[in-house]
Amino acid sequence: MKVSYPSCYVHGVVLYHRGMYWHAHEAWETCWRKAVEPERTLLRALIQIAAAMVHLSRRNVRGTRALLDRAEENLEGMHGEILGLSVEALREEIRRFRAHLNRSLLEATWEKIRVRPSHLYGLRCGRRRRHPADVPHREPVPGRC
Repeated sequence: MKVSYPSCYVHGVVLYHRGMYWHAHEAWETCWRKAVEPERTLLRALIQIAAAMVHLSRRNVRGTRALLDRAEENLEGMHGEILGLSVEALREEIRRFRAHLNRSLLEATWEKIRVRPSHLYGLRCGRRRRHPADVPHREPVPGRC
């Protein structure tokens, strides 16, 4: 069975997996403007997750938590699979990430929320150069160049 998703959605998934969260956010926002329910609400949650990852890369824990809370609220009452994503699995990923974030900010920067639509597992999401807005800001380490 061939499943078709909007190209802006697939593009957002690829960008997200490459760690280009700001650009994934922008791609999903393009889809969100045209979407109808329940896809619209799911896309809003994905946009908030991508924005949370941008906040986290800037060490803004308060903003990260607020956006994750809103994303989880948007998924309340939704069930099943939408745009190939299991809503329950995505909700669980948000909870897992939040618990991880609460334990250690430094570790959490390397453990992103998994966004894995079924039917897109074979999608090639190779690494490319990141846009400066997507690169985590790190404080210089004393004694290192």
